[in-house]
Amino acid sequence: MGLALLLSVTVAAQETAPAARETAPAAREAAPAAQGTAPAAPRETAPAAAVKSSTPRNDIQLMLGDATALNSHAMTYVSYWSDNSGWFGEDCYGCFDVVSPALSLSAHHQLKRWLQLGFLSAFQIQEGGRYDRPTGERLGNLSKAHFFLAPSVRFTYLNFKYFSMYSGVSAGLQLTHREGYDALPEYADYPVDGWQLTDFGHLTFLGMRWGNRMYGSVELGYGARGIFSAGVGCRF
Repeated sequence: MGLALLLSVTVAAQETAPAARETAPAAREAAPAAQGTAPAAPRETAPAAAVKSSTPRNDIQLMLGDATALNSHAMTYVSYWSDNSGWFGEDCYGCFDVVSPALSLSAHHQLKRWLQLGFLSAFQIQEGGRYDRPTGERLGNLSKAHFFLAPSVRFTYLNFKYFSMYSGVSAGLQLTHREGYDALPEYADYPVDGWQLTDFGHLTFLGMRWGNRMYGSVELGYGARGIFSAGVGCRF
């Protein structure tokens, strides 16, 4: 009886051993599968601030324009002087013989996609004289250098990467240095030399930009920058 019980236990142990060996590889195969089903870590994306910073928000522009508006503004003060110094009269007249182009520099920072705030500066030189009307003899000389500086606001109504259209306005002060002489004795004591501070501005009716970081531009307006101006600029 005891021998039969021992033999049955031995046979049962031999039958269960292969089953255990077969389940071990299955468990080892299931472990990598479980690891493979673990959720993948989310990929890192570029922060929104980094994408926003790649868009140029600062603008520097160098323009060269005609000085028609600046010249007409200066002539109003020559007319004012004529009441005191005789630059215009029955026997004499005054005019500017040489008028340089208006060289202007502007810088703006983009506050919104359609709004930029900055400054506009301009420089221009004029050379003129007073002449005897019958003979054409030069009776006096006047040279003027104009320095203009003002805050500037620009409104952009088409704003693409390589093209934009805008308008703008600037209002500030113009500092003028004048020097000259008058050949007539009765006007010799009139103070031609000196500095003069006047109000002035510039209105941009239409401006266009072609290019992205480095670009070319043209403007149509009236004021310190001229009626028509063209130049180059950079954005960063």
